[in-house]
Amino acid sequence: MTETNMFELIFGPLPEGQSIDLADIEFGDILKRIDAVELTSPVYPLAPRDLARIKVIRKDLQAATKPDSCHDPLSLGAHAMGWIIRQQLERYLEPDHQRADRIYVLEFQGPWQYVMYGHTTNLMARVTEHQRAAAPHGFARANGWASPGVANARMLEQTALFTLACYIISITASGSLRCRLSSA
Repeated sequence: MTETNMFELIFGPLPEGQSIDLADIEFGDILKRIDAVELTSPVYPLAPRDLARIKVIRKDLQAATKPDSCHDPLSLGAHAMGWIIRQQLERYLEPDHQRADRIYVLEFQGPWQYVMYGHTTNLMARVTEHQRAAAPHGFARANGWASPGVANARMLEQTALFTLACYIISITASGSLRCRLSSA
């Protein structure tokens, strides 16, 4: 797929005569196109009681409150939050396609917040790997989403990275946010 096709795949046809050089594109137009995208895959909301628990636990993680156990960097509440999110993520697995390729997004909370995303054919194992890497640093799963199974999720992952890069470039150009990109 060429750069032009990738850009148009994400943002639709360009106006007549407009180049795909990012320097020639108005980022306000990109943001309007991103805002117009409709998510057609399911998003499973958390129960209100779980949302209330997570809100309290997030505050503890943000404050870097030391847990009661000196051997575990996460509190029991943080572990509970991780299990709530794990159960939510299991809802995205179709019973007959549990090992299908899919993209995922995981939000982690600790003293600050970060997001990891990628593609995998074994969602729950990948979620566990991310949590094991985050926990020693005081971060716990705080939210998550996974796509339905697809034939090849690598292309979706690359499209998501490109879209996110365009969005962050536009925000950075306005001077209101600076951040680095990384994918899982």
